Amino acid sequence: MDKRDLYLRRKYGITSEDYERMLKEQKGGCAICGSTPKKRRLAVDHNHKTGRIRGLLCFPCNYGIGWLKDNAKKAYGIACYIERDGKKQGKNKKHSSADGFTVVASCRIPYRRV
Repeated sequence: MDKRDLYLRRKYGITSEDYERMLKEQKGGCAICGSTPKKRRLAVDHNHKTGRIRGLLCFPCNYGIGWLKDNAKKAYGIACYIERDGKKQGKNKKHSSADGFTVVASCRIPYRRV
């Protein structure tokens, strides 16, 4: 058993084989953005309250979720904020991005003018 396997078992209760299986299920990329980092491994993302593993994430996505403190309302608010800016610039109200995500400009969270 190597250091990586010991770390995964101790910290997340999974084996290296579990990690590789998840990585294969995610087609080698981040569960959120799909990127495939070249220099570092994907992080094991987990719910900090329950300990349940959600998937493997690249550093920026993992950092973002941590910064948001797993708060879906904040994430939705950020998406609405960005989408509102697109509407102001005359972008489509509904579009699919190259990575397959569908973005809908029907946010119901009011924004504050600064």
